[in-house]
Amino acid sequence: MAGIEEEQHHVKFIEETGTFGKENTINIQKLSQWSLQAHLGFLKLNHSYEICLSLDNPMTKDNSRWLANDSTSKTYSSVKCCETEDTKINLHIILRAGKPKLMKELIKLTCSTDSSVHLEITLLARVLGKGQGTPMLKDGIHCIGAEVDEEAEASDWQGFD
Repeated sequence: MAGIEEEQHHVKFIEETGTFGKENTINIQKLSQWSLQAHLGFLKLNHSYEICLSLDNPMTKDNSRWLANDSTSKTYSSVKCCETEDTKINLHIILRAGKPKLMKELIKLTCSTDSSVHLEITLLARVLGKGQGTPMLKDGIHCIGAEVDEEAEASDWQGFD
């Protein structure tokens, strides 16, 4: 069978965009001039995260700054830093995923020149419970800590003798 040419099979992948799959960025939706929704993706139960958001400043003509009032519940998040630039608001938020399923956390920012003006940012995330895997974090989200599962550590079982 020396006369039969051997075929070589090669798989070729064409990279058009240079990235694999969808973008891994935090999706921010503008609900109104003073209300935004940030979709954070998947988080892990009993883990703490630092989230960095860059938002459009609705008051670009004014020299006012935004002051953080922290979250309304104050149990799961706190605003670490709020910097106002001409067209952007840079937020650094500490968030703790304290309960499984859908997490909805509201953060209010107050205008420094007019305390009646508020910017509301709703953080949405799906929190994975124990045994549901480890999520791939979106760009701008960093895990900064995890709580030890007390039930797993509290066992009085001594093992086999």
